[in-house]
Amino acid sequence: MEIATGYFAKAKTYVENGYALVSIARVAPWFLAKECNVYPCDCLAPTDEILALKDKPDEYAPKYRREILGNLKATDVYHRLYMIARQENTDKVVLMCYESPEKFCHRHLVAEWLTNELPDNGIVSEVVAPKKR
Repeated sequence: MEIATGYFAKAKTYVENGYALVSIARVAPWFLAKECNVYPCDCLAPTDEILALKDKPDEYAPKYRREILGNLKATDVYHRLYMIARQENTDKVVLMCYESPEKFCHRHLVAEWLTNELPDNGIVSEVVAPKKR
């Protein structure tokens, strides 16, 4: 199964390219629910306390790794994502939140963690979907 990361602004493009949408944010944008299926993966969402550090990546990253990722098993997260992909009849999922790719975001920490913890699955990276014409 392919696991990628992305952001909500590109959700429609991801769907057009065969990805199941998975929110790892505290709350997904309300308007997306009207347009496509967005599955929550709340276990990867940062707490309010961690979110308060979003402009301080040097504090945010270790706290997120310790308090969120440190309490999870990558195989359990993978299984949840696999079940979502099956429900959407695909073999691709995109883990989404709000920040654009160039900004610091917890999804980059999740991608690094999954890549390190599940090396047989390949590298989890930002999906580059073709631009609409």
